[in-house]
Amino acid sequence: MNRRLAYAALLGLGLLGWAAPAAARYQDPILRFSLELPPGWTARARPPGAPADNTVRLRPPRRTDRDRGQVRVDVWPGPVLKPAALARHLADIGSDDDAAVLARRPASPRQPIHWTEYRIGMYGADGEWRIERRLEGVQAVPGQTWHIRCTAAESEFRHYRYLLEGICLSFVPPKR
Repeated sequence: MNRRLAYAALLGLGLLGWAAPAAARYQDPILRFSLELPPGWTARARPPGAPADNTVRLRPPRRTDRDRGQVRVDVWPGPVLKPAALARHLADIGSDDDAAVLARRPASPRQPIHWTEYRIGMYGADGEWRIERRLEGVQAVPGQTWHIRCTAAESEFRHYRYLLEGICLSFVPPKR
């Protein structure tokens, strides 16, 4: 009986894996970066409240994820930073008065992005105090510095953590 149950469980898991659509490679037509996006995610250029004028915001398909979960990924290029300026910029990420840095990971040959995970509180458009958790990455390439910010509400972050990490770690800057 246990053997039948095990086979049934394996068959069920196999069917779930087969039915679940795979992530697709998103190539931004203007900024030319690419990353892996789960099915149904959409891109919006220059969204309101974006960290820079040339930001692309990637959003999940379900409204509850966007509203209650506050899930989003922002990607934007910045000017080239010299090593000292880059070090200062990396130290400043998550150093606001109301932010708490949870982890910092420097770039490595295998993963060329500097990562900082932090929590930050802010007032929303409705006047409510909200706490977000962010994974923010910075990658310096010749001619530009790329910023990737993966965000979710603190209360919902654990549900989205692996999804956001997968999206952010799949970032590939444009080839020069």
